[in-house]
Amino acid sequence: MGLQDRPYYHDDRTGSTFSPQARSMIMNIVIINIALFVIDAFFLNGKLVDIFGVRTWTLLEPWTWWRFLTYGFIHAPRYSFHVIGNMLGLFFLGQDVERLYGGKRFLQMYLTALVICSVVWAIVGEILGQPGALIGASGAVTCVIMLFVLNFPRRTILFMMFIPMPAWVLGVLVILMNIFSFDPASAGAGGEHKIAYNVHLIGAAYGYLFYRTQWSFGSWWSVGGSSFRLPRRRPKLKVHNPESQYTALDGQADVVLDKLHREGQESLTPRERKILEDYSRRMKQKHR
Repeated sequence: MGLQDRPYYHDDRTGSTFSPQARSMIMNIVIINIALFVIDAFFLNGKLVDIFGVRTWTLLEPWTWWRFLTYGFIHAPRYSFHVIGNMLGLFFLGQDVERLYGGKRFLQMYLTALVICSVVWAIVGEILGQPGALIGASGAVTCVIMLFVLNFPRRTILFMMFIPMPAWVLGVLVILMNIFSFDPASAGAGGEHKIAYNVHLIGAAYGYLFYRTQWSFGSWWSVGGSSFRLPRRRPKLKVHNPESQYTALDGQADVVLDKLHREGQESLTPRERKILEDYSRRMKQKHR
């Protein structure tokens, strides 16, 4: 139910805070992952794994550091369950997370999670002297799952597609399963043949930090609240569109109001309460 459909809300604006015609960031990510998987499996015989996958020794080859990002869009052709599981988890649990944070913010978080997971994994592997290879979106998807759990802890979900449980229980299961499956003796292993459970734990940890602090590597590009840009020959004017900003804020308020209606006021986090306060203030100013 959107804000416009609620009996306690009426606004004479046209349009909606979420347009089904506009493809979400999650759908873009899913399409890219599936397309690359199909191309690699049916046309390239797994060559993309070698080209775009990251290795522990990538740390020592700065000219290949782009692999710390690209590995997250590649899945081994022989293990279709890997890409299917990742994309299903991203699609079903990530949509509310994207609505809450906005598409651009979600994409920044997702890409940052990919980089953090692979860099930390490679550092640990190098320190322990355990070379390995890493591909797949599992670390970033685990980050998204944890953000869903932290923002909607009482939401009922279907574990394994048929077991109902509160989201917070899923979060506990994800952490415990990866802790007990993780073997420190093979911390550098990963790629086609072994599941890198430590990468899942890194993704979960980053999801928690993102939730608590709203911090990401993308903030390094901000100076004094303005985005850092490389010098250009001619200044480029940017038109400020406050309506698009308010649309994004209303989308966040919509998600929070859904949670309030479903789980009660006690379930709201300080950040969600702030979103509702800002929304209420803007509505009062608009209808004066």
